[in-house]
Amino acid sequence: MPILKKRRGRPKKKGAKSHRLDVRITDDQHDILNDLTARTGKTKTDIVKEAIDLYEMMIKSKGI
Repeated sequence: MPILKKRRGRPKKKGAKSHRLDVRITDDQHDILNDLTARTGKTKTDIVKEAIDLYEMMIKSKGI
């Protein structure tokens, strides 16, 4: 009779964030990102995620 191992830790969530991204940006881009965080109250991560979503919509609307 096989012995089953107990699972440890939290169960995986559907749609869990498992990818990391490190990006090198210029001083000007850094200043723009900091200004956007100050003006919107959003985090840098949220701004970058929204920018990716907006870029995807723009590309789809062009049919690319």
